[in-house]
Amino acid sequence: MKKIKFPVGSSSIFFKALNKDIERILSRTNLLLHAKRLLWFKMVFYFLLHVSSYVVLFIFPLGKTALLFSYTFIGISGILLAFNVSHDACHETFSKNRKVNNWLYYLSFNMQGPNAYLWKIRHTASHHLFPNVDGCDADIDNNPFIRLSPHHPFKRHQRYQHLYSFFVYCFYTLHWFFFKDFLYLFKKKVANLQQKKHPVKQYVFFFFWKLAYLSVMFLLPVCAGYSLGDILPAFFVMHIISALFFIHILIVTHLCMETQFPKTDANGCLPGDYYTHQLATSLDYSPTNKICNWFLGGFNSHAAHHLYPKLPHTTYPVISRYIERRASEFKVTYNKLKLWKAIRSHYKYLRMMGKPHGGFEFPTCQGLDCKNCRSKSVHSTSHRQLSVLLVALLISLAVSSQKKYFTVAAFTTQTAMPFGKFFGMFTDQFHPGIEGGYGINISVKQKHDWFVGFKIACFYHRFVQTGIPLYADFGYRYKFNDRLFAETSLGAGYMHSIPATAKLKLNDDGVYVNNKGLGRAQAMATFGLGLGYSLNPSAKKPVSIFVTYQQLLQMPFVRSYVPMLPYNSFMIGIKKSIK
Repeated sequence: MKKIKFPVGSSSIFFKALNKDIERILSRTNLLLHAKRLLWFKMVFYFLLHVSSYVVLFIFPLGKTALLFSYTFIGISGILLAFNVSHDACHETFSKNRKVNNWLYYLSFNMQGPNAYLWKIRHTASHHLFPNVDGCDADIDNNPFIRLSPHHPFKRHQRYQHLYSFFVYCFYTLHWFFFKDFLYLFKKKVANLQQKKHPVKQYVFFFFWKLAYLSVMFLLPVCAGYSLGDILPAFFVMHIISALFFIHILIVTHLCMETQFPKTDANGCLPGDYYTHQLATSLDYSPTNKICNWFLGGFNSHAAHHLYPKLPHTTYPVISRYIERRASEFKVTYNKLKLWKAIRSHYKYLRMMGKPHGGFEFPTCQGLDCKNCRSKSVHSTSHRQLSVLLVALLISLAVSSQKKYFTVAAFTTQTAMPFGKFFGMFTDQFHPGIEGGYGINISVKQKHDWFVGFKIACFYHRFVQTGIPLYADFGYRYKFNDRLFAETSLGAGYMHSIPATAKLKLNDDGVYVNNKGLGRAQAMATFGLGLGYSLNPSAKKPVSIFVTYQQLLQMPFVRSYVPMLPYNSFMIGIKKSIK
């Protein structure tokens, strides 16, 4: 493989002009001084927040539910610590003294589980040099699950990656801790890093920090009186929520429809220059918003970070204004979206990458029932989802000796991002629905159940459609006592969509008539969280009441601009055992 480089003598008049602006504001104002002070204040704040969230476990005896929330907060506060402290320390922005930066970096990053030494190598020596360049950016390394670059080979199962990637992302941090770190420790070639050898002490530190993390998460709480059966579900829920938060904040900054994936020529040269390359391969969301900067550590101002990685992220809200202004002046690509649009763009990008040749073709959409939005892949996806239902039924037959039950629930739903506008379901919008289900407890323990369900529902959204979901879900139930229980589940299946708006067609008599038809096939995926209460636990066929928050993703809704339509639903129902 030829050495990747930019053409000899390439330079950027855009960056020369921008750099003069930045040097002027840094020399004539107290921006850098104030930014450094704020950076140190944030370091103290987020360290105290993360440590105190853990110490609470030992000061106040927590019940099972409180333990679940406490672990989740430990995970989220750890991610915020990494965003605001670890990343800046990695780029040595805290101090001119390298030892100070290293102490802050290695301590704050290793506290989260993944190995700091290995990530710093990939981040500074690979990703920051040539982002989004195949073979030189470890962050887009080819992997068997998700195709992240148009230059990666296509695998048949990846045509569904925009459907299953959300569920893969749930396990990202667990995969990083238990698998990816070990892979990179012993891997000889990582993107542009060839025959990388690590000092012996790094192998020692690697296993030391892994054991230290497991001890902090499991051993110390067990010694404090918590049971392992209570800690394990809290640990997994913590990682699932942290992974989803982490992924959706970071992945959109490089992997979406707006960003570019340059390819080298025969001499190994990339088009353009280093600075315009950084802008073309990055995406900003709310880059000048100081609240986002406070929580996200400048990751929302990603162009500023790639152009000025040695400046504190607390300067980025100011710098980003100059970047956008100069990019517009010199006609340089600068990508900026709102966060929710960036996330939508990412999943649309995954759908494009699920086509053999990258699929960077944008057919003109002609409405909800546009033929371009109803390609053969939709129908094949629907068939695949129906096969999930068939598997679920076979499982049900195979475990017919276990306890069975049926459920009936009423619900209200609304179109919103996950966990967004929750109270709006009861105040702003009311779109009713009803659901019936049949379930099997495939594993029953004193405190834990695993179950599979087969469900059919119907709901009416007056602005969008009448939906008829038919799906299977697989879930876990934790029993606090003989009456109170909590559940979580993942599901997939088929939805039949009947548009709420008319589709007009001109007939032979020159009159427009409604040609809505019988609707269209859609795929769907669900994620549910619920609480239940058994009214008569000692009865032979007990009855329970339950409430469930469900996130449903309908796809592809309109391929060209809304590939995934999210719904929030709140359900109230009854569960009755039948065996």
